Amino acid sequence: MRRSVILGLYFILANLKVLAQPELQPHAIADAYNTGNLRFWKYIPETPENSEIPLVIAFHGCTQSAKELSKLAGFIKMADQYKFALLFPEQKPSNNPSLCFNWFNSRDVLPGNGELESVKRAMKLMILNHPIDSSRVFTYGLSAGAMMSIAMLVNYPTEIKAGASLAGAPFDSNRDLLSGLDQMIKPHSKPNELLAKSILDIHSGSTVYLPQISIFHGLADQIVDPENSLLLCKQWLYAQGIKEDIEFANEHSVKNTRLIEQVFMRDSLEKMVILRRFEGLGHALPLEIGPEDHQGGSVGRYGKDIGFFSTWFILQDWGIIERKD
Repeated sequence: MRRSVILGLYFILANLKVLAQPELQPHAIADAYNTGNLRFWKYIPETPENSEIPLVIAFHGCTQSAKELSKLAGFIKMADQYKFALLFPEQKPSNNPSLCFNWFNSRDVLPGNGELESVKRAMKLMILNHPIDSSRVFTYGLSAGAMMSIAMLVNYPTEIKAGASLAGAPFDSNRDLLSGLDQMIKPHSKPNELLAKSILDIHSGSTVYLPQISIFHGLADQIVDPENSLLLCKQWLYAQGIKEDIEFANEHSVKNTRLIEQVFMRDSLEKMVILRRFEGLGHALPLEIGPEDHQGGSVGRYGKDIGFFSTWFILQDWGIIERKD
């Protein structure tokens, strides 16, 4: 009798453990500080006592939620395994009915009183309340979220260590909705000086130091034209004083037959831009589904299994995962 009771309790606890999957938790900031009226979610993995961990700020795309992006990109599995915290800003329908971050509004991509300011303050609160290493804060974004990730890198280059843009476009704080949509669909080639000016005007200088950026784009993207990835790369390099003509590679990588990868260096030791373009990939995250460490994510409307888990490679770019190649 006693043995059967113990076995019964064991199976109940085992089933509860399966059901109790880790989830995002609300991250509340006071209304007075939430100038962009965003919602925030966080995830803090179990960590050793007295240790500080990196923070990844991840921005979802239009029509998405924070939880959807987290599942799509496989973030919680990676956070548990490699010990980093997550902060997810989330758009509200009252701000944008399509749940896009308002990357085409100046007030929302500059410090002051918009969405970017809300994210900055939520980031500061995370660092204050949790064991976060403030020297290892990273930004990540998909589509409209990529534009916010880029805006964080441009506006706070001393506070963000590196970032990633997936299906993004060059930074510009002087857009409106129509010009923003035009940039997405029909990007106009600009002289490098004009591309860089959008960044340099913020910093009042002839050059600026920007964090490393990983740029991902599907060459079959019909929502954000893949030409934007090249323009963003040029903007990033020219704003930092790289004046020579930039030649883009067309050879496919040995890592993946769909991948065209190119790395631009500041010197022999420091990477400025890691550019990855994918043949046959539309407006979606590159994924590799499977149980191995280098696999993960979840296939969906914005995620496609092409044998390349983008989250894994981004975490390698940032030094959160030790690079083995």
